[in-house]
Amino acid sequence: MFQGFISKRTEKLVASAATIEANADILTVSGAVAIVNILPKTFGVASQKVTIIPLAAGLTFTAAGNIAVAVALVQNRAQDLTYSKSQNKWYPSIAAV
Repeated sequence: MFQGFISKRTEKLVASAATIEANADILTVSGAVAIVNILPKTFGVASQKVTIIPLAAGLTFTAAGNIAVAVALVQNRAQDLTYSKSQNKWYPSIAAV
């Protein structure tokens, strides 16, 4: 985002599940079911960024699917992820592991 410009990021509320879809730029996630896979909005044809905001305590990412490292998310703290199409993986920004 650039100073003086309006942000046009989209936002969506989703329930936590083993697989969620990154169909918005910001996902507020309810529940504490571990997230194993995140389906990219671009269906893997382009890289992408998404911000996850956990609304409940205990939400985690596991490394069993297409998330590169396991992460324990902190309630109400935004977690940015970058999708690499060449690796078919999401890479979380620095967070508690």
